[in-house]
Amino acid sequence: MKQTTPFDVPRIHRQSQPAACRIERPAPGTLCALAVVLGLLVVTAAPALGGDLESIDASPSTQPTLDAVEISFEEALAVPRISGSLYPRIHNKLQQAYPVAVEHLRNNPECRDLFAALGADGLEKLSITSYRQSTMTMERSLCRGGVSAVTVVECPQVRLCKRFASLGTVQAATTLIHEALHFAGMSEWPKDPQGLEPTEINKMVRKACGF
Repeated sequence: MKQTTPFDVPRIHRQSQPAACRIERPAPGTLCALAVVLGLLVVTAAPALGGDLESIDASPSTQPTLDAVEISFEEALAVPRISGSLYPRIHNKLQQAYPVAVEHLRNNPECRDLFAALGADGLEKLSITSYRQSTMTMERSLCRGGVSAVTVVECPQVRLCKRFASLGTVQAATTLIHEALHFAGMSEWPKDPQGLEPTEINKMVRKACGF
């Protein structure tokens, strides 16, 4: 078990990795080169859905996306950038959580400092992050075990797992900032032995961002 450090002085380790966003299914017995957020590890338990997401969300949302549209920085922050289509419940949760994440980044200098330590602007990272639906293959592999989102380090694309829809709004907003930190260059243990564990990143985000 890796030793942890007090959160009063959080460890932020930036690992240089290629910005390629192709997500590969990990080979058996190997560590995945992805930074993932574990929805089950957020302190507040996610409410039960009362049904199978696969049957509830049979038809992906057909909401228009922001791809290939020229918009200002403030306009980009107003709504999340969606690439392709999302299942309706995931789409709705993203629409609820995104402005909460933006608000907490705006209003908490300590939250923005997490990104500044990585040489990045948190609001900018959120504004250009592209949110996509996980694939069925990902749901059977990377999205298992309570994972709600998957991001390759330094990649602007976040894959939202079906579990994301079951998170509370605050949990989901924490997840969006957590994933934005991966986009900004924050690696994660165990892929990076010096990186923070998912629970540590979640705790750091909640404390710094005022959740």
